Amino acid sequence: MALTIDLMTGGTGDAARMLARLGPNGDFSNATSELGNLAHSPAMTKEAHHFCPLLFCFRFREPLYSVSRMTFILLDLTTLIDTTLDVRKHGALVRSAAVGSLQSCAHLLLSTLDRNFPTVEENKNDARTSNFKCSYAAALEVLRSGSVEIQPDAKRYVNQRGQWEPFVRRVGRALGYGTDEIDCRRPVKEAAASQ
Repeated sequence: MALTIDLMTGGTGDAARMLARLGPNGDFSNATSELGNLAHSPAMTKEAHHFCPLLFCFRFREPLYSVSRMTFILLDLTTLIDTTLDVRKHGALVRSAAVGSLQSCAHLLLSTLDRNFPTVEENKNDARTSNFKCSYAAALEVLRSGSVEIQPDAKRYVNQRGQWEPFVRRVGRALGYGTDEIDCRRPVKEAAASQ
């Protein structure tokens, strides 16, 4: 599942790239079925962790295989779909069972790991909200460059991400992954500076 998700992002680990690839030139007619095909994998992974707790101790060296990175991409993808796509034009995708299933399964997997791993609660950080806004701006640039028509709602994106990202960070840290190994989208200025 991790490799499939990474390949759907074009090897970038960026949910915005995945969304742009799901809707080339703004055509999301196949996206619901593609996401529907993907949706059973997080459910199977969650159940595997539920029934075989030994999996909690298994860790790949490569971050692309981490549960925290997979769930981050899926939750970021579903958040971008909900807060960025025009509901009048792409309502079938936004309200689809596939999108809802991906989001629910990712939450369930994270909460299962969070309950069963010694994770530490984080302090709220106002700087993180600013990072969410920068990340959203970078996602919008990716979507625009992919000719995807957008109706951005940064406030909703920041609110939704603020609900799920603390789980991702706690689980990632418990499994030995840093935030920049999980969140692969780089704000435009940061990406330009690293090249």
